[in-house]
Amino acid sequence: NGHHWDPRMPDPAFPGTFDGESFHSHSYVDPTDPVDLYDKNVVVLGMGNSAVDIASEISRRGITKNTYLAARRAAWIIPNYVFGRPLDTLPTNNPLGSSKLGHKLRLKALDVFVKTAFGDMTRYGLPAPQHPFSAAHPTVSSEFPVKVGRGDVQWAGNIKKFMGDQVAFADGKTGDGAGIHVQIPVKFFYDQIERTGHTPRMDELMAVGQVFLPRTNFGAQETCR
Repeated sequence: NGHHWDPRMPDPAFPGTFDGESFHSHSYVDPTDPVDLYDKNVVVLGMGNSAVDIASEISRRGITKNTYLAARRAAWIIPNYVFGRPLDTLPTNNPLGSSKLGHKLRLKALDVFVKTAFGDMTRYGLPAPQHPFSAAHPTVSSEFPVKVGRGDVQWAGNIKKFMGDQVAFADGKTGDGAGIHVQIPVKFFYDQIERTGHTPRMDELMAVGQVFLPRTNFGAQETCR
């Protein structure tokens, strides 16, 4: 973020150290500049216009290996075009663009339209915004929800911490880390096997199981742990 010329990084920074390459969207030109993103796992942070546009572009076939989008909270997403016209150029006789409705009624009409045009955001794999439509600037993108729905962009919740060249994601819906997506470092995985008294076979493939903790039942979460 940064409005709009002054790049601003997350403050405070996320815990841990990231050994990969990182840059602000302010510096983004294309999938090769300032960093070659081809065939890489890329995490895009934020749900503003720049973030979703970049995520949509680099997730096209043949560019990144995997594209994840992480954010502290969800955002309202509205389409670029309505009835074949840019949203901000609707004629004044259209209910969504008419000033005669008043500010509150226009917001309500737009809220209904967004839900009608795109449907429930959770059906695409995105979390539902926890704030009213008028409480924050919406994100404008007709492409991004479809990208998430098709699996081209993977919603990851917020970043919990960095672990060298790995990233741990905390569940953005609860904020308690009850659902964590982690690409486990190989050394850490082998260390944990040895702690159980077993000897890992370095020359063989191993299957890894995942346990998904209950999202809201905290007693059950502790039982699973």
